[in-house]
Amino acid sequence: MTKILPLLLFGTLLAVAAGQLGGLLGGRNPINSGVSTLSNTASKTINLFTKQFGDFKSTFNKDYSSPEEEKKRLGIFSDNQNVIDAFNEANKATTSFILKASQYADLGLEEFNKLINGMLCDRSKSHGEKFVHQASKIPDRVDLRDQGLITPARSQGQCASCYAFATAAALESYIKKKTGKLETLSPQNIMDCTKEKPYTNSGCSGGYVDPCFDFIKAKGINAEALYPYQTKAGDQCKYQDDNSIGNVKGYILLDEGDEKGLEEAIATKGPVTAGIDAHAKSFQLYGGGIYYEPNCKSTIDGINHAVLVVGYTPEYWIIKNSYGPEWGENGFAKITRNVTNHCAIATYAVYPNL
Repeated sequence: MTKILPLLLFGTLLAVAAGQLGGLLGGRNPINSGVSTLSNTASKTINLFTKQFGDFKSTFNKDYSSPEEEKKRLGIFSDNQNVIDAFNEANKATTSFILKASQYADLGLEEFNKLINGMLCDRSKSHGEKFVHQASKIPDRVDLRDQGLITPARSQGQCASCYAFATAAALESYIKKKTGKLETLSPQNIMDCTKEKPYTNSGCSGGYVDPCFDFIKAKGINAEALYPYQTKAGDQCKYQDDNSIGNVKGYILLDEGDEKGLEEAIATKGPVTAGIDAHAKSFQLYGGGIYYEPNCKSTIDGINHAVLVVGYTPEYWIIKNSYGPEWGENGFAKITRNVTNHCAIATYAVYPNL
């Protein structure tokens, strides 16, 4: 029941956003990504959120290029705040999930997906080995954070480098299991060095996780302290071979949609890098709770974002995201289970083999 009610209520909000239930929010379109529709009524809404926007700019160190750009961002922020307030009010009696403003609340949905979500995948080009089921019994619930295997959530900034963050985050955990030392690794290293041949990634314009593991297998990876993140792709690979933290023998690719395999891999091997469908406004503004999005795809064509799956319970998967610690639950999220492969979480899932 807790999943069905948010589904109906969020559908109502989307109808409102489309202008189909105009009277409920005074005719306002809460998901519009621009300010071209701002009217006198909308201006009152902007005034209402001016203080919140100021707090938002301060919290996330936002500095816009011009007064016109700031006005545009204020309009988008106010649109998003309307969605947040309306959704949370409609769902306050449920135990599902809430929305909140985090660092991408000044982006419209289309630009959010273009600028931030950059996961690409093609199973036919993967060099991953096939996952083999081996465990006859696994725990009902696992949270690898409790085992000291997971570093805190970080921010990829305004750069579609999620593929690099999810790869580095996975390797951190496996190196910790092997050496006993948990060290933050460099997504910048991965991003810069997989832009160059023979790899196929595109820096801040997105990429595949497979070339990331292929590079680390061939070369290695540096620590974040040595090769810090810049929120943009570098001109060249600056990897230092003498300072490699570790490499991999290869990586394992789970069968498409194999949720049992995903569960077993987490319980017996470690965290798993996974592609998910993160196209929805509800994911952009996710604030905590068990996430359920009725429009999520479970197929590979819906995948546009990479995360690290770090645990599970009978009710949800636990993911580590790279939208910063202010997003979700300290940068983590709970993705509902018991709905077939929700948001494609097991459609393209890999983990390193050390």
